Amino acid sequence: MKRQKLNSRRTAALLASTLVLSQAEPILALADVKVETAAETVTDENAVVIASVDDLVQMSKNCVSETYSKGKTFVLTQDISLDGSDFQPIAVFAGSFQGNGHVISGLNITISGSNLGLFRYIEADGAVRGLIVKGNVKPDGSKKQIGGIVGTNRGTIENCEFHGMVSGQEAIGGIAGTNEEGAVIRGCKSYSVTTGNNKTGGITGNNDGTVEKKCTHQGQKDDSSWARGQAWGLYGYTSCYREFTTEKNDGN
Repeated sequence: MKRQKLNSRRTAALLASTLVLSQAEPILALADVKVETAAETVTDENAVVIASVDDLVQMSKNCVSETYSKGKTFVLTQDISLDGSDFQPIAVFAGSFQGNGHVISGLNITISGSNLGLFRYIEADGAVRGLIVKGNVKPDGSKKQIGGIVGTNRGTIENCEFHGMVSGQEAIGGIAGTNEEGAVIRGCKSYSVTTGNNKTGGITGNNDGTVEKKCTHQGQKDDSSWARGQAWGLYGYTSCYREFTTEKNDGN
């Protein structure tokens, strides 16, 4: 009888162990399964991933000089809203920023100064590609070189968009306030209202570099009567299409 009970206990223990193992196997298998998420997978191990507003705020804090960003690639993996954040314009950028068609929305710049936008300066080695920015850049103070993407561009801006309002005193543009000699803006779109007293343009206010063809400005700048009054009801329905190659222009 005792041996029969012992065998029964061993059989019960064996069944329990088998049940535990059968339940554990799927959990172990999940470790090898690639889970799809809203954020994109970044294969470059050296890339700096921007996947949240905190990541972008930290990037801005780090980019106090070109040393931090130079030679680095920054990859935006999902849309980000800056609403309610303490984001400040990225001071100096000399790396590669890959937007991948994602949107940074809620940009609201009202601080005093010049050379303002999402970026303040994009240096000669810097490039921003495939980024969509939505918001308003309406600083106080001197208000020169003001743009939706960047205040002063010395590098490359390609296939980017800005949606919103940009205002200031001089060199005001939907994409860049000033596009310096040697700098390139290519394939960009501005759906913006830009207002300023001197050198105001849909793409760039002051262009000494290259604004290549297929850049589009849909909206108005302040040399039209309705834009001076900022009649938002007409926003976006009057389009200005211009093509530029290497010609130097003021107010593109």
